[in-house]
Parts: sequence; structure tokens; C-alpha cells
Amino acid sequence: IDLGAVTPVGQPPELEDHQFDPRVSVKVAALPGDQFWGHLLQMAQPRLSALFGPDLTQQGRSAVVGIGKGTASLGCLVPTGIPVLTLQQQGTRPARLRMQFSDGILHLDLGVTDIRLYQSDHVTPNPEAVQAVNQYLAEGRRAILSLGLTRPYASSEEYTPVHWLQVNHIHLAEFPEWRLRQ
Repeated sequence: IDLGAVTPVGQPPELEDHQFDPRVSVKVAALPGDQFWGHLLQMAQPRLSALFGPDLTQQGRSAVVGIGKGTASLGCLVPTGIPVLTLQQQGTRPARLRMQFSDGILHLDLGVTDIRLYQSDHVTPNPEAVQAVNQYLAEGRRAILSLGLTRPYASSEEYTPVHWLQVNHIHLAEFPEWRLRQ
């Protein structure tokens, strides 16, 4: 996609943020799956600190960056070991989708926002999709996790707002063009 003219507007850690006029953006070409996977491999890092900087710290089973700190808000990670998706039930509310993974230093259990793993309401996890991805990962097949920091918020009134790490997308080596159901 050619976005046209862009203006950097980011502040740490959201240094990737740019403003553009969507009316002038145009699709240039579709990238074949193997080339897309190649680009992911070039960008991916094996350590979270290489992606988000030394200000990323573990907080409970998650990781956070303070406001105005960090070197990026988006990154691709080649996880250590086998990541696992879990569904955590919370009373009558829809189950929460989470992923347990490690970079060899931090061992995390993060929320997952990958829309392909949810039903059409975008809230309820799709158990069949979750099971299929877990089976793929359990077989030791290659995956890259696209991670991102949230906009700052506090988990409760007793805490200071921070940027929380989350799993935005799960890229599967053998299915780099895995898309939403039509």
C-alpha cells in the first residue's frame, strides 16, 4: 500500500505512529506468502528487549512499558519453545483468549487480539480456530508473534497507567496468508 505523504506523530513508545490521508492511499500489489514470510523473518527478533527496549519489564504474568518510555510499540518475535493459546472463563462473560510464551528471559501470559481467532461478534473466541492454531504450534511448527503495546491504561485505580504488551497477530510459517473466513 502506498500511503502517500506521511507525517511522524509518535511519542515513545509509539514511535511508529504516522499521520496520513487515507483518501490518497492506494493498493500497489499483493505480496506472495513466501515473500511476506521472508519480510517477517527479517524483522523478527528472538528477545522482547530487542523489540521494545530495556524499559519493557515483567509485571505479574504480563509485561509493561511506562508512559514516555520504550523504543517501539510494535514488533515481531520468534518465541522460544512452544506458545500455547488458552481460554480463560470469567463468569458469564465470554472467555478471554490468552497466549503463554517465552523469549527465553520473560515468561508471559498475554491477551490476544488476533481477530481471526474470534467469532463474528469480535468478542467471543472461536474454539475451533484456537484449537487448530494450538495443534499447529504443538507440532513444533514455526510461528512469529506480532506484538504490540496498548495505549496507556491502569489495570485498576490503585495503579499508574502503563502500556501493556499484547499478542496482535499469530503468523504461521506454512500459512503466511491465513485470512479471515469470507
